Amino acid sequence: DTQFLICTECGYTHCKPGDWVSVRRADSLVLILPSVDYVWPEDNNRDEYRPPAYIRKRGIAYLDRSTYESLRSRNSSFPEFRYLHPLTLREATLLFHWDAPQQVLGEPPEVHIRRDIVVGASEGDHIEHLQRIETLMRLQYEDNSPAGLRPAAANEQVISLYLHGPEFVEWNALVFNGAEYRLILDGSKVIDLPKFCD
Repeated sequence: DTQFLICTECGYTHCKPGDWVSVRRADSLVLILPSVDYVWPEDNNRDEYRPPAYIRKRGIAYLDRSTYESLRSRNSSFPEFRYLHPLTLREATLLFHWDAPQQVLGEPPEVHIRRDIVVGASEGDHIEHLQRIETLMRLQYEDNSPAGLRPAAANEQVISLYLHGPEFVEWNALVFNGAEYRLILDGSKVIDLPKFCD
C-alpha cells in the first residue's frame, strides 16, 4: 500500500492520516484501489488508511499500460509495470462491489443486497441472479489468487439487472457461458477466475 498524498511539512508517510491506495495491475490496466488496510483492517484504524477523497467521490481510478509507461518515462521512481502487484480475485470483487450502481450491494466489503430496488433482469429470474451474485462475491472475497479482467467472449451472454431507485438503471452484472456465471465489471470487463488467468 502507498500513501499518495503525504504531509507537505515533513514529507514522511504516516505523519497525517488518509490518502492511502493499493496500486495493482490486471492484463493491460493499472488500477488504483482503496488500501487493503482500509477495506479489511486488522485493527480498527480505518481512518489511517482511508482513500483519497477523489476515490471516495468518483470511484476506482484506472489507466491503460501505455499511459502508465508514458508517465513512468517522465518519473523514474514509478516501478516497471511488471513489478506492480497483480490484482487478486478478492480485489477484483471489491471493484465489482464498489462499482455497483445505487449501492445495491451495500457498503464494501459487507454484502447486503438491496433487493427492494432490483425489479427485473434481461434474462431469467432476477432473484436467482442476486443469489448468484452474493454467492460469487462471498467466495471470491476469500480468494487472494491472481485475477484477470477481459472483454466478454462471443459465447457469453451478458445479463442485466434493472434497478429502480432515484433513477431507473440497467446494470450489466453477470455473464453466462452456458456452464458458469461470472461477475462483470464496469459493464464490459469479465472478472476471470484464477484458473483462466495467465
